[in-house]
Amino acid sequence: MKEKYIPYLYMERPEIPGHPRMAKADRAAQFMPFAALKGYEDAIADKEIRDAEMPLLSEEDRAQLQQTLVQLLQKDRPTAQIRWYEIDENTGRGVIRDEIVTVRKVSEAARTVTAGNHVILIDNIIEMNEK
Repeated sequence: MKEKYIPYLYMERPEIPGHPRMAKADRAAQFMPFAALKGYEDAIADKEIRDAEMPLLSEEDRAQLQQTLVQLLQKDRPTAQIRWYEIDENTGRGVIRDEIVTVRKVSEAARTVTAGNHVILIDNIIEMNEK
């Protein structure tokens, strides 16, 4: 170190009259991270909310569902109450929907039911009752 700087190493911290020293905790708080993204903490908290779980159906319930589908195929534009599981497009969370809809099409190949404005996977249907 150059000799001209040595006196500065041992100097007292300058005091400004009428301006007290800031506490160490307050000085440290200036360097704490801040919320640069508004709503980020809320978005993280939203993700922590559990999604609806996809219920597992028994073989008996699956057979009953299949029988109801066969009955619906025999009618022209039948109405049914369908309860199904899907991933919500807006939140990305699993939700359970329950609606009374007109069944327009059942595709065994794609394993889907087109009902109302929805295309529902047959494997995601929890309950279906003809109305």
